[in-house]
Amino acid sequence: LEEALREAGQSELLLHALEQRLERTTDPKLAAGILCSRADALKNMDRLDEALTVCDQAVEKLLRDLDRIEIIR
Repeated sequence: LEEALREAGQSELLLHALEQRLERTTDPKLAAGILCSRADALKNMDRLDEALTVCDQAVEKLLRDLDRIEIIR
């Protein structure tokens, strides 16, 4: 679905679909990947400030996951 939305230039619908996926995932790595896809879509829409914010959120999710892994060890 997401690829079809990208190809059709349906950026707002793509952002909505990505947000729905993000809400359903509990895996930090998957969530970070979804956020990166969202940032890419925002970049393509020339919404660069929002894209940067979303990239930061992706990095934060990964760092929190790494911290959690270190605590478990």
